[in-house]
Order: sequence, then C-alpha cells, then structure tokens
Amino acid sequence: MDDISISLTIPQDSVKLYLDPTASLETVDASAVVSTDAPYGYTLTMTASDSNLTRTTALDGAYPTIPTLAQDSTQVGFAVNHWGWKLPDDTKWHPFNPAGVTIGSSEEPVTSKTDIVTFASKVNSLIPTGLYEIDFSIAATANSRPISIYDVVYMQDFKEVSDSDKSSILSSMTEGTSYPLKDSRDNQEYTVAKLFDGNIWMTKNLNLAGGTTLTPQDSNVASNYTLPNSSTSGFSDDFTAYVYNSNSTTCGNNSPCYSYYSYPAATAGANPSSGDATSDICPAGWRLPTKVEYETLIATYNTGPKLIASPFLGVYGGSYYDSTFYYGGTGGYYWSSTASGSTTAYRMYFDSSEAVMYSHEKKCGSSARCILQ
Repeated sequence: MDDISISLTIPQDSVKLYLDPTASLETVDASAVVSTDAPYGYTLTMTASDSNLTRTTALDGAYPTIPTLAQDSTQVGFAVNHWGWKLPDDTKWHPFNPAGVTIGSSEEPVTSKTDIVTFASKVNSLIPTGLYEIDFSIAATANSRPISIYDVVYMQDFKEVSDSDKSSILSSMTEGTSYPLKDSRDNQEYTVAKLFDGNIWMTKNLNLAGGTTLTPQDSNVASNYTLPNSSTSGFSDDFTAYVYNSNSTTCGNNSPCYSYYSYPAATAGANPSSGDATSDICPAGWRLPTKVEYETLIATYNTGPKLIASPFLGVYGGSYYDSTFYYGGTGGYYWSSTASGSTTAYRMYFDSSEAVMYSHEKKCGSSARCILQ
C-alpha cells in the first residue's frame, strides 16, 4: 500500500476570549488547515486534560474556573458562567468533552481544507475578571476504508461488529442484491439480501444438519442445544423436535429440498406458547423472522410466484406431517418465531395464488429462513 500523507496547520498559537461580565455571549473563532491524500479523508479531533477554563493567575491563592455547558444549548438558552463550542453549521452550542470532540472531517482527499470551531462563553459579575485559558491538542487522522459486506465471511461475524461498522456494512449493500455468506457451524454457503423493509434476510433455506450441537458462540441460543438426528419419521407431536435433511436443493416434483424443522426444533427447544421465541437455530447475530415481519413481506409479495421472483427467492419446499411429505413443488412453508398457542405457531404459506400467515400445528416440518438481528 502507498504511504499516506497528512498535514495539519494551526495558524494561532493560542485563542483568547475576552469576557464582558454583563451576561452577553462572547465568541471567538479558531481554525485548522488540513491537507491529505488519504483515500477516505480525515477526522480532526480536539482533546484536552480538563473541561474547565482556568484563570491564568491565582486569586487569593486559588485559580477560578469556568465550567463547560452541561448540555447542548441554543444561543438564547446558553447558561451564564459557562463556556461551549460549535461548528459553523451547528444550530446549538455543545459542552466540551476532554476525551475528544470531532471538529472537522472529510470523506475524500483534500488539498487544503480549513475547519473552523467557534468558542463562546457568557459570564456575569460572579466570575472574577482576568484571562482564562484551556490547553487543547488537535490531531488529524486518516480515515480507514469503511467496512463493507465484502469484508464479511461468516454470518456469525455480524454478532462481533460494532453498531457503526454494521451500519457501514448495510450501507454497502444494494437493495435486492444477494451476497454470499457462510455459516461457521458447517461452512455451508448461503446468500443474504437487503429487502425493501430494510431488513437483511437469508435468500436460501436454512440447511443445518440434524445432530448439530448449537452453542451461544455460533447460534441464537443462550445455552447449548443439540438438534435431533435427521429422520423422515416423526413430525407427529407438537412438543417434540424433529429434523429432516433432504440433501437436495431441487424443489419440485413433490421432492423434499433443503431441510425441515418442527417448531420446537426451529426454536432450539424454546417452544413458547405465546409471543416470539427468544432462541432458535439461526446463526449467532441472526434470528427467525416474526409473524409481523413475514406479514410485511407478503403485503408486497402476495403470491408464490411473486415471492419466488422477488429478492426473497422463495421456494416451494413443501412440508412434513406425520412422517409424510406434502406439496413439494407447489407450496412453500416457513416458520416464524411467533407462537399462537401451546401446540400451534405461525408460519408463512404460499402457492400459485396466495401468500398468507396462519396458525398451524407445531409438529409440522417446515422450512426456515433467518433475519439479521
């Protein structure tokens, strides 16, 4: 990588603010000039060892101080016997945080950019006259490349990123475009997309194998949970977890595809009798969509053909019931996280003419998708 250069010039050696003890707002500007060839620009930060203005000479053996504002303030509401700062486009004055405040930035290289910060104080006769000062340090740092969806390898990586990095990742995604991600539990590759509702959805059916042990580190569970082994038999009791892995991704001709989970299995044994499950078989950082989120989806894509053609990429996966497979190639069934009773939960169903949410027996083997938390 080529070396990055950045220079900072501060024309003033110091900033002096002469205060009038009549409770009028007194201001002074300070400037800093930055030049950098950093591809993603720079951030200019001001720090100090204290947040108070301190009188340069003692008075009766003590050094009087002027504290910074307690909160953002308008010019009219500026607290007397306090000081603050703002940038040219700010509508309010800010308290000073000695740990650091951002006073300038750019998102691209700059030849010579001047950043201005304005200081202000309002005092009355209770503040002793004299010269007050605060020592600032101003630093310019080159911005690093924003993290994007292309920097993410595993679905579980989202659990570890900061909110700002997550926001950067989501901003890098084009709505409706699918991006590949892997599940660290078995290294299977899936695709995900940002849909019209702003959520990030899996655009392939979950295909997690029966017998897999889920942990809080890799799954949306609070404690370890082991899925039952894959079998076509079962799907006959609403309180029992069942899993069947078809080992096929071809959905049609009444053939099973991807994997099927009863509601107790899909919710990793949580199986609530009402509300949304707090755990499920999705990767860590992801979860089953709620009934409401599926309803939002089908309000736009209200038939099977629309869901299949949409960025959701729905499939007619069919369903298991009492050890028997039904409607492969003609109907799609997806569990939500939302229970409707001790033996029922909501799932999305779609076929050639409709897409609906309805309450159904938890024992049924249905497909699963995950949504980013």
